[in-house]
Amino acid sequence: IYYLVLLLEVLSQSISVIQEQKSLINPQLNGITKSDTLAINQVVSRRIQSELPVYNFGLGQAPFPLPNTMQQALADNSWRKSYTNPTGIFELRSEIADFYQHYFLMEINPRQVVVGPGSKQLILQTMNILNCDWMIPQPSWVSYSPQTEIAGKEMHRIDLNGLKITEKAIRKGFDEINSNELVLLLNYPNNPTGLTISDSEVQRIARFARNNEILILSDEIYANLTYFNNHSSIANYYPEGTITTGGMSKDRSAGGWRLGVAILPDNDELISTFGAYASETYSCVPDPIQHAAIAGYQVNEEIDTFMKNSREIHHLISDFVYNELTNSGYAVERPEGAFYIYPNLDHRVDDMVKIGISSPKDLEWHLMQNYNVAVLSAYSFGMDNMGFRMSLVDYDGKKVMEKYEKGLFDIDTIPKYCSNLVDGVNRLKMFVQKL
Repeated sequence: IYYLVLLLEVLSQSISVIQEQKSLINPQLNGITKSDTLAINQVVSRRIQSELPVYNFGLGQAPFPLPNTMQQALADNSWRKSYTNPTGIFELRSEIADFYQHYFLMEINPRQVVVGPGSKQLILQTMNILNCDWMIPQPSWVSYSPQTEIAGKEMHRIDLNGLKITEKAIRKGFDEINSNELVLLLNYPNNPTGLTISDSEVQRIARFARNNEILILSDEIYANLTYFNNHSSIANYYPEGTITTGGMSKDRSAGGWRLGVAILPDNDELISTFGAYASETYSCVPDPIQHAAIAGYQVNEEIDTFMKNSREIHHLISDFVYNELTNSGYAVERPEGAFYIYPNLDHRVDDMVKIGISSPKDLEWHLMQNYNVAVLSAYSFGMDNMGFRMSLVDYDGKKVMEKYEKGLFDIDTIPKYCSNLVDGVNRLKMFVQKL
């Protein structure tokens, strides 16, 4: 009995210690986990290290080498070591303003430009700065929802009744929300669907937002990877109420540089607050990266050609995968930009239940364990349908870019130069055939 009492006392003390340890965590962060895109990439990396086969449609990372001028600029500026203006050096912000004017017809002053450590950080920064609730169309990028939780903000999901972002869906969502201060978070071309918003629809959304005093954060990181028409930035129609974010990670392959951009409305209070926030958190983007990024934002033939080639390669591959999946029984909408596609099997739910697949996560797990295919399920993007996102970049980007520049890469040579991607698609086709 003595030892039993002693054991119970020790257990009681241990539980108290655990409870005290739990109390150290900010309640807003309860349930926060690693980003699904980075988590799936680690799973893929472990399988590769273990020499297990894997077809990687998980992480959305641009596959091409950096433009040569950007590589050289980073080498030339590697000696720099100073703290800079928290919102970015003037030379870079000036180039960014010219870049946005050239490609998106946005008339902005360099003072409206904020340079930060990636657009992801700038989106979280915006959530912390604005005293508002957030409207987020679903499906949406994996980090938007967790970021609202980190920032302690209320999030309202907007059901699109499909995959396209429309003014009609936004209006319906707005009518169901009881809030006076709202920010609408747009992302187009869209991650995870690869769909974008037409210019006429952009204008309708802008009018609705202005009439209802809704602010907009427009995540346009894939803007220069729009396939069919020029990208239409909503800031051109609602400049006083729109914050636009972007960067070089997708169209110039510089994701690891961690340099993002926010274009703010010409509002002194907002501009000042962004600068103060930056100074009290990350101080500045590293000095060498900022000076090297000037080369990435210069409007010249090399950068323009690099983005054009990237866009056209992604378009060819997305068309190829769209055709393959559509012809094999998947429900898919043809991508209009970026390098994603979002197939679903809602019409085969009964067949999947028979083999133990009853949720999006079950589907994701089944494809990895039985077909060695890594995808992100609908659940990661705020959806509960039997869909999943495929990131179409599992190939040797250097080789493909070289072949494309020589006129040797087209939709017919994709199986030759993107064999792992094509084999992965064939595995997905095999899965449907076996249902």
